[in-house]
Amino acid sequence: MSSKGPLPPIRREAPEDIKRGLSAVRASKEDRNKIKRPAWRAVVWFGLTLTVALIAWFKYDANRNESLRAEVLSKHRAVEATLGPKWYPVRDQVEGWTIDLAKSPVNDEIDRTALANFKFQDMAGIYLRVGVDQAKDVPTLREAVSGSFKDAFTACLMRTPAESGTDGKDCAISRECASGEVCNEFQHCAKPSQPFNLRLAYRSLFVLEPEWVKNVEKADSNLVLRGFSLAFDDANYTEFPIATEILTLAKFFLVVVDDRPIEHAAKAVGDAPSAADVDFAAGRAFPSRIGLFRLEDKKPLLKMTRVPAFELKGGAPVNDVGVLASRNRQAQSCALALEVRKAIGDVEAR
Repeated sequence: MSSKGPLPPIRREAPEDIKRGLSAVRASKEDRNKIKRPAWRAVVWFGLTLTVALIAWFKYDANRNESLRAEVLSKHRAVEATLGPKWYPVRDQVEGWTIDLAKSPVNDEIDRTALANFKFQDMAGIYLRVGVDQAKDVPTLREAVSGSFKDAFTACLMRTPAESGTDGKDCAISRECASGEVCNEFQHCAKPSQPFNLRLAYRSLFVLEPEWVKNVEKADSNLVLRGFSLAFDDANYTEFPIATEILTLAKFFLVVVDDRPIEHAAKAVGDAPSAADVDFAAGRAFPSRIGLFRLEDKKPLLKMTRVPAFELKGGAPVNDVGVLASRNRQAQSCALALEVRKAIGDVEAR
């Protein structure tokens, strides 16, 4: 046995084919770890293709919008050519009469001879009631018209048949109602009662207003333009027939301008009563100016100012200010109508 100790391990070189295999694996890993960039020509072609596609899409979308816009404006021009010549003169005339009446209180100007042959209480007409501060100019008046509703004044003045505004079916829009009916302020389908509320004419002919046309011309979205188109189609089905009826049947314009401003702001439950409610609940009355004009020849038949006086008899006591104000407001409106009936010689007024 040798005393020189253990011999070192023998180092053997790997065979040549194994070395080549290991090198190939390393090279493959290195290639996979490298970031491969597409050729510049491929990038250019992709960018050009995307640009052309976007241009084509925007051109298609613009053409589609312009086609729809032209269609809507074409419908507008057709309605304007038919109803515009009838509506614009009436609108301008009644606005002028209302603003003139609001300028100052008027003394009695009653053409009893003309009224004797013009039984307006049995006719179709147009009615408006606003506050004196709402009739300062045309823009203010038009805004006020949208919030003007009929009240007990016409119910106590007119002799035309009146239907209940709450007997028809529930509705949200007039399209849900039968032909000739509208979805009224009570959210029920009903035929317009006499006299027609001027608000109804404005609402029915909204597409004739310059603002509506400007909004269509400025619309840059196909979705918005489709909304205009659908609104026009709805109006053509429900609103335009009503407007045609108003412009065909209405014989007079009746307007009441109250010296106290009319409050339209909605009150939340629990809010303090408004100043107007407090006054009405207390029975306080204010002057009102009444005007009656014949549309055919633009002749004023009646102008007068009255402070309605009334007395409610019987009935259970009411403590709620809002309820009492509403009751007294209607009573004052009816008393004002009786004043008109007395002034024109209505023998049934008492």
